[in-house]
Amino acid sequence: MRTILTLFLLLGALTMPTAATAATPAAPAPQLTRLSNGLTVLIQPDERFPLASLRLYVHAGSTYETPREAGISHVLEHMVFKGTENRPKGAVARDVERAGGYLNAATSFDYTVYLTDMPAAQWKLGMEVLKDMAFHPTLDPAELESEKDVILAELQRGEDSPDNRLFQHMQALTLNGTPYASPIIGLRETIKSFTADDIRDYIRRHYQPQSMLLAVVGNVNPAEALAEAQRLFGDLKNDASVTPPAPIDAEKLLAQPLTLIDGGKADGGKAAAPASAKSEKAAKPAKTEKADKSATGAAPAPASPVPTVKIEPGPWNKVYLGISFPAPGFGDVQSPQLDVLAHLLGGDRTSLLYRTYKYEKQLVDSISMSNYSFERVGMLYLTAELDADKLDAFWTALTVDLASLSASRFTAEDIERAKLNLEDDMFRAKETLPGLASKLGYFQFFTGLQGETNYLRGLHDVTPATLQDLISRWLRPERLSVVALTPEKSQTPDLAATLAKAWPAPARAGSDAASAAVADKTEVIDLGKGRTLILMPDATLPYTAVDMVFSGGNALLPADRQGLASLAASALVKGTLPTPQAAGAKAAGIADGLDAPSMEAYQSDRAASLGASAGRQTFSLALRQPSRFNDDMFALLGQVLTAPAFADAEVARERVNQVAAIKAREDQPMGLAFRHLTPFLFPGHTYGYYHLGMPEAVQQFGVADVRGFWAQQVRQPWVMAVCGQYDREAVIRHAKELPAPDAKPASLSAPDWNKDKGLDLHLPGRNQAHLMLVFPTAPLKSDDTPGLELMQAILSGQSGLLFRDLRDEQGLGYTVTAMNWQSEKAGFMIFYIGTEPGKLEQATQGFKDVIARLHADRLPDDELRRGKNQLEGDYYREHQRLGSRSSEAAVLTSQGYPLAFNKQVVDKAAKLDAEALRALARKYLKVEGAYTVRVLP
Repeated sequence: MRTILTLFLLLGALTMPTAATAATPAAPAPQLTRLSNGLTVLIQPDERFPLASLRLYVHAGSTYETPREAGISHVLEHMVFKGTENRPKGAVARDVERAGGYLNAATSFDYTVYLTDMPAAQWKLGMEVLKDMAFHPTLDPAELESEKDVILAELQRGEDSPDNRLFQHMQALTLNGTPYASPIIGLRETIKSFTADDIRDYIRRHYQPQSMLLAVVGNVNPAEALAEAQRLFGDLKNDASVTPPAPIDAEKLLAQPLTLIDGGKADGGKAAAPASAKSEKAAKPAKTEKADKSATGAAPAPASPVPTVKIEPGPWNKVYLGISFPAPGFGDVQSPQLDVLAHLLGGDRTSLLYRTYKYEKQLVDSISMSNYSFERVGMLYLTAELDADKLDAFWTALTVDLASLSASRFTAEDIERAKLNLEDDMFRAKETLPGLASKLGYFQFFTGLQGETNYLRGLHDVTPATLQDLISRWLRPERLSVVALTPEKSQTPDLAATLAKAWPAPARAGSDAASAAVADKTEVIDLGKGRTLILMPDATLPYTAVDMVFSGGNALLPADRQGLASLAASALVKGTLPTPQAAGAKAAGIADGLDAPSMEAYQSDRAASLGASAGRQTFSLALRQPSRFNDDMFALLGQVLTAPAFADAEVARERVNQVAAIKAREDQPMGLAFRHLTPFLFPGHTYGYYHLGMPEAVQQFGVADVRGFWAQQVRQPWVMAVCGQYDREAVIRHAKELPAPDAKPASLSAPDWNKDKGLDLHLPGRNQAHLMLVFPTAPLKSDDTPGLELMQAILSGQSGLLFRDLRDEQGLGYTVTAMNWQSEKAGFMIFYIGTEPGKLEQATQGFKDVIARLHADRLPDDELRRGKNQLEGDYYREHQRLGSRSSEAAVLTSQGYPLAFNKQVVDKAAKLDAEALRALARKYLKVEGAYTVRVLP
């Protein structure tokens, strides 16, 4: 359940008995008020940032729908953006974004949530907009017909994603006969059938104050927030009673009756359409739901004590395999226990399945397991991605392991590590106001605040005996569903026969207060010899983020070594050699060195992480850890930099992983487009390198190549930025002990642009086409950068010019946006849309029409204000996390920019007028000079 835990609340039951924790300022308790109409108001003051996050939860999602209404919750979520009684079309998003806020909504199985993240001074506007969206949508019939095309495009986009497609198959098979078997986004035929009156009827039945929660978190006055909530929501009336939903008995959900396809391979029946891209698949709900027997009272389908196995060939490069079992919902006491079991099996790199099949046997590219807990039922979900020629060996071994699985496979240390990391995931969500608002609101909405304490208690009470009971009770072959998405031309083994032999089903089924990184607190310390240390104290949470950025990366590579820097980065953190003379390593207990599994365990035991990555002109390492482990993690960092093992077996593993990542990326339309974009734009230049390289070249790299690259890289100048809680003197001491550079920083010349203007890429078997118009602009240090950022903000967003024109007005696609990319030597702006192949010409003309208006007319003042406020709001939202601040500081300083560079860009953009933006559009947005990149089915 690691994906679910980000939704949970930790208010004080989670304690860390350390000095760092003791020093953390205590947050005031949330204020809970139930209005006379039953609507609950939760207010949590938090003055860390000049922001406020608001959430309005409605107890209505896809499981509330009748079969004829499949997808109506999601359609309503779309339609609230198309105009309200108080705001015409486009004004909902425009009002929020021009105030510097962020607006969105999400539909899940058991609820819909409307959200705004606002500058603190504008929280009242955010609350008013939430009320307007939920209670006063206009639901114009013409707009509904237009939006249906957008939603159908979204559905098609989901079908093109193997991960989405796999989840929807598993959902339909595992939860067959329950409301959770249907896709959140709905079906083509139901989506097309909806009328405005259908949606109004749905609202009348489900959008009642007694079924709602308003959460307000941030820099607000609680009394004022409650008074405003009472003013806006207090007079709303209920017109129906609410009955708590009945839990679904997961032990009665057995596999669907087995049918045969593909020459005798098992098939579980017709798959449901993919869920909404906005759906929260990892929701952890539970509590009141209005009863609707036509939607929620269906009995589970008749069971057969046989596993379900479905094979679906498709246009994939890899096999995407899903395995799932029904599980109890969130309200069950076993839910946190199953979270521990799922984490032990596939929660991280120390897990049993990862160690066995990814690390040791090297049969998969990735493997993971999660416990998905919904309001009334759940699903244990295991996924793996692998090459088709490894499927037989993997499946044979996995079925044997599952059949013989015992809690004795997990040590006491394994179990405690899983508990720590699950607990830690919950605690870290408090780092940002949106994260805190979602946790507080979600927990209160479904379980009450005490539910979090109960969850943690259940987590901590897990023992080996508990795990054995869970394995015996829930991991049963008669409840197993399997789906494999396979490459069309691959030979697929008989998975059903292998499963039946290794794990036969039984004959009968049954149940046995400080602001973040304030400028006057930040220190920049020159350590000499090309070493810079930046200290950014923040005592809000007992965590530390460290980013170390070297000059170098791809800039150190010749053209025939593309991908080597990325390979070195991944291999760098896969083990160390002994460092018997290093005092820090001795104190941390790692002087003898660490192999890859020990290194993963070392980090997991500390709820910490150490990663490395290579960029076009940089090479970075990032540490994230609870502050009490700072000394241990700095010791590990020092050992990684000075004594990386680069073991033959690990380099070989990472080489395989990198080739697999290339293939997986090219299975996704946008992954394919962006992988080939800069090589197309800048041929022969470092900017045009394939970041992961080409598969045939990567397969030739050996240990000597990796060591040779690292010998160059470690000599480059570096910058280290540390943000969070830390001992200042200790950090300075650690930094001084790290290697001192002795080489000049890598440098690059400006790239030449490709003379060819068009690139067509192909992904057969997909529904949608993807179009990018790419306009050359200016490097990051250009005086035009503030204007380009402002232009991008005005063009993108739900109230942006592109969205309004191509999606709202013409219904050409689900995603329409603009992106601004700038680096030291070049820059470009992208106009992007995903649409139907037959609408590419219309989409291209739509882009041209927007550009023509930008050339001809000055932007209205409202558009300028919206863009400027959006830039400022985005800046603060993006700077909440410790890691975002440390990373920004290290990257900017390493490239010669001031620490305040990004804020200066925002401030300069705020001073630009409409004429400056028109001049900028005429200068850079030239259709005749644009590059066209298309991904075609």
